[in-house]
Amino acid sequence: MNRSTRLFQLFAAFFLTAGFLIGPAFSEDAALREDFKKLLDSRQETFLAEIMKLIDQRVEERLAKLEEAVKSRDKTIADLKAQVAQLSTSSDAPTPAPAPAVGVPRQALLGVWHTDVAADLRSKYNVEGGALVTRVLTKTPATDAGIQVGDIIIAVNGEAVTSANLIGKIDGLKPDQEIEVTYIHGGSKVTKKAKLIDRAAYYAALEARPVRLGVTVHEIDGKLVVENVEAGFTGSVAGLAENDVITSINGKKVTTIPEIEEVLGKIHAGDQFRLGFQRGGEATTLEVVGSDGPQGAKLIPRKPDVKKRGVLGVSVVLSVAGVEVESVDTDSAAAAGGVQKGDIVKQLNGKDVADIAQLRGLLLKLAVGDKVALVVARGDESVELKDIMLKAMGPPESVAPVAAKPAPKPAPQRKGKLGFMASQAEGPSLVIKSVDPGSPAEKGELQVADVILSVNGKEVKSFSDLESVLKPASAGDALAMRVRRGAEEKDLTITLE
Repeated sequence: MNRSTRLFQLFAAFFLTAGFLIGPAFSEDAALREDFKKLLDSRQETFLAEIMKLIDQRVEERLAKLEEAVKSRDKTIADLKAQVAQLSTSSDAPTPAPAPAVGVPRQALLGVWHTDVAADLRSKYNVEGGALVTRVLTKTPATDAGIQVGDIIIAVNGEAVTSANLIGKIDGLKPDQEIEVTYIHGGSKVTKKAKLIDRAAYYAALEARPVRLGVTVHEIDGKLVVENVEAGFTGSVAGLAENDVITSINGKKVTTIPEIEEVLGKIHAGDQFRLGFQRGGEATTLEVVGSDGPQGAKLIPRKPDVKKRGVLGVSVVLSVAGVEVESVDTDSAAAAGGVQKGDIVKQLNGKDVADIAQLRGLLLKLAVGDKVALVVARGDESVELKDIMLKAMGPPESVAPVAAKPAPKPAPQRKGKLGFMASQAEGPSLVIKSVDPGSPAEKGELQVADVILSVNGKEVKSFSDLESVLKPASAGDALAMRVRRGAEEKDLTITLE
């Protein structure tokens, strides 16, 4: 039974039923029923044709809407697939794409997610196409250009774009290429320049994990002093220990926590870098492969030195005046260059020398044959000594006997030495920075971080105070030194040597 016949039967039944309800006269009048049937027969084809036309029209409209919805859905799915191919929706940091193989062209990245612009927005801003921004990746050309979520990108390099062709448009450009991007922001049209970046490199950088030294440090007097070292981390593998002073990362000097955090933030797990530190005045620089956890770090073996370390040929002590030359080796570089006993070394190759550790650190970088320039204080004069060629360290020299000389006049007693390094702190006060092994200071139990309060009953707050107390003292004299150690005050006895 076809659709037309079924509809006719339904309508016929309706009208016949209605006829019976009209009254007995209608139901009993055969002629009237016959006329009514003829009328229905005559109107059947026209009536059904109108009904079918209306039904077909509604079906076509419905099908057209469904086809439009399917096309829109397919287009949205295609756009999402294109975006998912380069971005992960799992977190703010997209999963990086693998690095391109050799010979594969690099792809450019603008850094936006987008979709079609709704009809009401197109009408509101009088745009035909465009791409509605739904997300902006951090640290990308899009953020540099000021693009925000809700903006509508309408053109790239003056050419109109839609959400459907924006990805292809950017893919057709090169990383490092500068473009002009035009977009609607807050109802206003904005055109900004943006420099595209390499897509694979961007994702790789997001995946990279910063290296962790695994150490706790404190800033003390402008130095990063190690307090604790976690086993297995990069710092432990490098050999860092408590009280070491971290001085540099990849040759860059670091003296504060923000400085070391900034430098380490640019080094990732698996990267090789140089770590410089001091221990007891001895400077060390090591090459390590960093890690972000307790595994993976390793120490790079040092390459053997090709050059032999150069030697100046002097013995020095730390006196009140500074690094004082105590003796000059015969036939040494220092002797040939004019260095004399009693000289106070102020500079080496233009670098200030404040203590023995600094002098040793500067000399450790030099080899046999290197020339150095010294500035020394000699009495009240400043003397510059140039072109001192360093020599190799040789065996101890024999000293030839000398003829007896007339007994000299009594000479003043030799000045004694203490054997420590101090720095001027706020207060004011002098704080012990280092104690030479085997020195009178060490024998007298002076310790690093002790604060000198007085010597021989005289208050000491500065180097000039200490110098005035030590000036009349000679080797063999015992000094009564009072220091503050933590919350306690202690009395020490130090015998000058």
